[in-house]
Amino acid sequence: MSRTHWLQRWFAPREWVASLADLGTFLPLALGVSLACGLDLAVIFIGAGLTCLAGAVLFRQPIPPQPMKAIAAIAIAGGIPAGAIAASGIWMSVFIFALILTGLVDRALKLVPRPVVIAIQVAVGFKLIRAAATAVLTGSGALGTGEPLPFLGWDSLLVAVIALVLLLVFRRFLFVLPIVFLAGITIAWLSGKLTGITLTPSIPTLELAKLNLGDWKSGFVDLAAVQLPLTLLNSVVAVCALSERYFPDRPVSPRRMAAGVAGMNLMLSPLGAMPMCFGSGGLAAQHYFGARTGGAPVVLGVLMLTTAILLGPSLASILIAYPTSILAVMLVPAGIALAKFVLEVRDLRSLWIIFPAVLIALSTNMLWGFLTAMTVSVILSASAGRETRTSKSFFARRRTEHPSTGTPFNGDTDV
Repeated sequence: MSRTHWLQRWFAPREWVASLADLGTFLPLALGVSLACGLDLAVIFIGAGLTCLAGAVLFRQPIPPQPMKAIAAIAIAGGIPAGAIAASGIWMSVFIFALILTGLVDRALKLVPRPVVIAIQVAVGFKLIRAAATAVLTGSGALGTGEPLPFLGWDSLLVAVIALVLLLVFRRFLFVLPIVFLAGITIAWLSGKLTGITLTPSIPTLELAKLNLGDWKSGFVDLAAVQLPLTLLNSVVAVCALSERYFPDRPVSPRRMAAGVAGMNLMLSPLGAMPMCFGSGGLAAQHYFGARTGGAPVVLGVLMLTTAILLGPSLASILIAYPTSILAVMLVPAGIALAKFVLEVRDLRSLWIIFPAVLIALSTNMLWGFLTAMTVSVILSASAGRETRTSKSFFARRRTEHPSTGTPFNGDTDV
């Protein structure tokens, strides 16, 4: 492939447009961790931007980084200190590198049956859709403001419905996603929420975290130990399976995916960045809006780095002003792209695995959903094995015994 053709593919208009698709996941969690735990939001953007660029080079697919959701959720809810968050990113890197060295990561995708993978993807999809719905209708969750959105107003249910219709019905219109995103900034400005905010460009300071024993302990027990199974499920099993589905000629291997997650966190978490991973939701979102190369993550990475430098200390105030009605519905397309995989299932056995797992995942968490799917899969496989052995035994007996006397006979004899 010529250099000119490569540049045209990687930086085609659809790659620029799709680069914004996963911000509905990243922005609220980044803002929440910054406000609750004291992390510098500009440094979080720097870390995410560098991870975008590294992922584009490693995978050459539209797989943007996402915050490690369990770490983010626990940190926001408990006000976990920044040192413990940095330690959790280091612990995650150590755990994942250990799995790579032992070869367990390579076997992960092979050991998990396809219906179980689909159950994980569908559960993630419904979680994204539910997060959007609860933020708009009840005001709860990381995206919510604490109160349900009013029906009318600048940031309202009506605005959310209009944005959702545009994203779903007119998604083939190339610039619908940038239009919706910029509409959110316009709404924030017209509603007066940006009044008094001054732009003060500055280069964020990256400083090596000074960790004490308490940080290491909390980072391990409270954060990394909870996050590791979820990272293996969504950032190795599910995203590699989705990569193989979207790009069967060049799928990302589990080893490469895991090495990317571990390497970037080992380098950036000690500097104050948020622990990041590569999830199936990000790939589904950017693919939904047309991205097919690593160009979309490159554009997103440059956008994040530029934003961190240009907006500097004002970044948190601007994100707080961004309307929930727009940010929430940006989760829905990715959720639909993942949830619709259940429509491809045609056999009843797979549905028996998928539906209980999705219900458990939605009512508890992804780990319990995965364990449910694996348990049902093992039970059904064992049951099918017993039926097969019974059938083979029956037909073997029919071939070697007389049907009335039970005495041995040649099965080809005319009786």
